[in-house]
Amino acid sequence: MRHLKNSASLRLLFLGIFLSVLGASLSSIGFSLLAAQVQQSSLLAGVLLAHLLPSVIFSLPGGHVADKKLRWWWWPVSLLATALVTTLMALNLSWPVIIAGSVFNSSCLALVGPVAQKLVAAYSEDSARAGSQLATAQGSATVLGVALGGLSFAARALQIMLLADAAAALILAMIALVVATPEAIRIEQSDGPKGIFAGLVMLKSPKVFGSLGLVLIITTVLSTSLDDVAGVFALTHALNLSPYEYGLTSAAWALGIVLGSFIGRYLQANPLKKYPWTALPIGIAIAAVGLFAPGFRTIMVLFLAGGAGNGCFNAVGNRIILSSVPKNQQGRAWSAYRWIIHVLLLVGYLVGAVFGADYPLELMAWGGSSLVLCALINILLRAYWARSSAARSA
Repeated sequence: MRHLKNSASLRLLFLGIFLSVLGASLSSIGFSLLAAQVQQSSLLAGVLLAHLLPSVIFSLPGGHVADKKLRWWWWPVSLLATALVTTLMALNLSWPVIIAGSVFNSSCLALVGPVAQKLVAAYSEDSARAGSQLATAQGSATVLGVALGGLSFAARALQIMLLADAAAALILAMIALVVATPEAIRIEQSDGPKGIFAGLVMLKSPKVFGSLGLVLIITTVLSTSLDDVAGVFALTHALNLSPYEYGLTSAAWALGIVLGSFIGRYLQANPLKKYPWTALPIGIAIAAVGLFAPGFRTIMVLFLAGGAGNGCFNAVGNRIILSSVPKNQQGRAWSAYRWIIHVLLLVGYLVGAVFGADYPLELMAWGGSSLVLCALINILLRAYWARSSAARSA
């Protein structure tokens, strides 16, 4: 049983990742709606910080642990602990327990979570396909989790949502016992990149994302995080969309992510060259809403296209890391990638919370336009460098 073929191990991993993200989405949307229901913004901020701050603090050390110190049993044990803590949260829905439990679970994910992606790289034989499947599993689970979370909360089933999250962690722990073998978890024995910032250095390498690619990631995450906050005010207040229409626009973006993740598997050749092209529709969709304040139907089309770009962006980004970073250094690369995203989410959410209610369309226009400009600069510079390189070699 512990010698499954790579394809079978990958299928188990993706199933576990799907269930884990689904459970986490159920809990996250449930806590957010619970905080909104009691109309205390401080509780909502506490939930957000409990999920993001541990990732900012522990992700980089977690990557170092995953590549240098990891033992195969650490991951399943951490998942069992997460399942237990989530069960305690379900049985005691007090805010101190919710916040403390969220901090514990997020800390475990940051410290040991990179093992999942490290194992995907170990078992993967086709980085383009694996990157797309990883993005599809995460994207579709998030979409389903948000939808089921909203329905379940409306039915006053928050405890059931949390127990489902605990069950997902338990299933992933059992899968981890099968796939997280000592042979699959490759520990770096040589004098490779050192220090907790080694993952950031890897991502900046021209063989991975390079400086241009990192700037594109930063701009994309900032733009979408601003849209997450300012977009609510822009659509529901500035553009007067009904709650039903707002829900449909969110669903259109989510559907686009799933479709884009699937399309991403076909973008195999020259992923770095294609990377900025995937970000372009994200920026266009957000900027168009902020600049032109279109009607509901136009927003639906824009958000479907923007979501598709978002899905492709995730799939191609996954493929770049899986194919460009050595298997025994994958932990630090994924941890650094997650750290960048969570730091920028905090910044974007903070800016959106401060200015989103007063300048919602302006923030969307600024964020989307910045992303379009960054993507175009990436495209032009990469084309120029490719021509220069070809001319020198001729």
